[in-house]
Amino acid sequence: MRNRIRALREQKGISQTRLAELLGTSKMQLSRLETGKRRLAGDWVVRIAKILEVHPGELWQDMPEPLDEKAETLVELFNSLPGHQKEALLQLAENLAKPYLAGEAGDDKSAAATPDKRAS
Repeated sequence: MRNRIRALREQKGISQTRLAELLGTSKMQLSRLETGKRRLAGDWVVRIAKILEVHPGELWQDMPEPLDEKAETLVELFNSLPGHQKEALLQLAENLAKPYLAGEAGDDKSAAATPDKRAS
């Protein structure tokens, strides 16, 4: 069964080596637990959850992947806007994304690399 040990460990800023030390096990053993190659028995669940300061159930709960740096910046900027500007930005984003969501957009790398001649 897939678990979230690695994601929670990284979220807390704890290295695999350090968590292994805190658990009194090897880095290899922890790696096997994180990847699901070794079954996560009840005693492991309790010990890991305690060290990571989470409820044991959080080791399995589905959560979205962490945001990358650009997405985090976008969220911070969005949250700083007043309500009416948030609505306008959402509408703009939806309109920009429509072709991609519909699978109609082509590769935009060449457009991004080519300067817009109207701007000069």
